[in-house]
Amino acid sequence: MLSDVKDYVAEMGVASRVYELIVGTEPSDMRRFVGTTIDTLVPDVDPIEDELQTAADARNHGLTTGEMRRRAAQAQACWDMPLQLTGQAELTTRWNCAEAIKWGVNVSTYSTRFTAVKEACAVPFDVDDESAWSRCIRSFLMAK
Repeated sequence: MLSDVKDYVAEMGVASRVYELIVGTEPSDMRRFVGTTIDTLVPDVDPIEDELQTAADARNHGLTTGEMRRRAAQAQACWDMPLQLTGQAELTTRWNCAEAIKWGVNVSTYSTRFTAVKEACAVPFDVDDESAWSRCIRSFLMAK
């Protein structure tokens, strides 16, 4: 039974210290972990899910996973930068900035191409046909 718990904890990607706490804590000494304490034991991001999502994003953008990670790291600055906007205008500005970086174009080019995407790709393709929809989007956003 304990080996199953240890395997489960390892599979979840949490620190080995969690297993030690699980098996080494008496029922009368149970406690809750919150804030930074839990953050040190349980990762914020599941590494397997992160890899799968990065691979899917890379495919959609026509990039390698390494290049997608590089661009995503650069795009994070769009979410961190100070803006004098609020609400939808702020969200749109940040989104366009981040997506422009991920597509390897400037914000103006991204905005122009995304307008064309909304017109050309939204209606003619069945939502269930994700590959056709992705190809349509890529054809506009990757255009040189």
